[in-house]
Amino acid sequence: MQDQDAMQAPADWGQDGGADAAASLLQRYDAATGLWNLPRTGEFWDAVALARQLGRFGAGCTIAIVDDGFDMAVPALAPHTLVPHIADPQPFAHGTAVALLILAVAPQARLRLYPTRTAAGWDAQAIAHALQAIARTDAAIVNLSLGQAHAHATLNRFGEFLAAMAPWPGMAEAEAPYWLNSCLGGLAAHGGWRSLLRAPDSPLADPVAALVRGGRTVVAATGNARGHVYDPALRPGVLAVGFQRVARGGDAGMERAALKAPTYSQSEFNDIGLPQPPGVIGSSFAAPLAAGFVALMAERATLPAYAELAWSAGLAEQLMAQLGADGSAPLPRQAQAVALLFANAVQAAPHAHGRGDGPCPECALFGTSAFVNGGLYALTWGDLDRAAALLAPAVAFAPNNPHAAANLAMVHARRAEAAGEVQARARELAEAARLMGQACALRPEHQPYRRRLEQFTHAAQDSRGWTLDP
Repeated sequence: MQDQDAMQAPADWGQDGGADAAASLLQRYDAATGLWNLPRTGEFWDAVALARQLGRFGAGCTIAIVDDGFDMAVPALAPHTLVPHIADPQPFAHGTAVALLILAVAPQARLRLYPTRTAAGWDAQAIAHALQAIARTDAAIVNLSLGQAHAHATLNRFGEFLAAMAPWPGMAEAEAPYWLNSCLGGLAAHGGWRSLLRAPDSPLADPVAALVRGGRTVVAATGNARGHVYDPALRPGVLAVGFQRVARGGDAGMERAALKAPTYSQSEFNDIGLPQPPGVIGSSFAAPLAAGFVALMAERATLPAYAELAWSAGLAEQLMAQLGADGSAPLPRQAQAVALLFANAVQAAPHAHGRGDGPCPECALFGTSAFVNGGLYALTWGDLDRAAALLAPAVAFAPNNPHAAANLAMVHARRAEAAGEVQARARELAEAARLMGQACALRPEHQPYRRRLEQFTHAAQDSRGWTLDP
């Protein structure tokens, strides 16, 4: 056991986003009604809505939150359990906002609230003691929207990793990023980015490891500084969470989801990058949304597989955005590297979905971009069977996603173009029109979808001599 002086929090301990961001966020919460004035749009809230359609509200799940403090005068928090580990807990805004965000996602979950910051500052001993106490409770999920920022440059083992990798024979300079991501893809089942870091000494290392060994899901904010990552988010077995934006690109009725930096600076090191909902910034607030969603999951044990999926898919999507961007024809090994990374991502998915299967909130949140972008990549290269094999499950498990439906419609349109028999062509066009109609209903303002719908509907009635417009 370390002495008290050794356990004191360093000056750079804290919460990304901080008190100002939390106070600003709480201005959008109505304590009287228990409702947030936040748009519930986008892929995250779509997945939450699917979970609720399946009757999942977090009932029977206990979530422990270690944070600065909690305002127990807020009616929504009053029924939950405050577990002080300091002499004079304060009703800080940050912990209050974190707890209320969890309840916005999993309203029937039970919370155990551990305040660990005094008016004088952070108390690392209280944080460690809180984690030790949580290990003796029935809490299945632990939320840590706090940490100590470490510069990647002080921890990284990247040079050692590269030195052990053999380059492709005769590798051209343009192939180097594709070779590198292919090498990194091999780390997916071995800790991903964590295997490139030396874990620093920390008073929280042992308590966090004990929680992970005990089967608890520890969700931690990854931090808000690029080139840095929070401890304990970097600890093995922890689910490190941040935000990312999803920007749509493409034309002619096909769309790709490109990952972009969130509106608030974030660490690039995470296991799960949640699609950033409108009005919520900072990885401190990504973590509680993720923790709430974990409480809705049918099987928490599938989380490592989804993290592996996200790692490989992220590497593939990064390269997909670069491929041919300079106008040059892709080299064979470049194209193969992207295809293999997408294949590895899909293979990591913890369960398969068929065309007739129902919604899956977990795959809708964590797997949609891999299946949609992987399907679009196959479609771009003319592999219609592979494209359909990825896009049809995406339409099934994420029925509120317009991009999956639109891209699958384009697969059927391409099949119609290749069909030699008029009736077969008409059937493919009718299916293309149905799917594009579904995409239009989900995204009515998007004119490329509407133009394609009109084209497919008209052609399905008379498909003789039909070809797909550019």
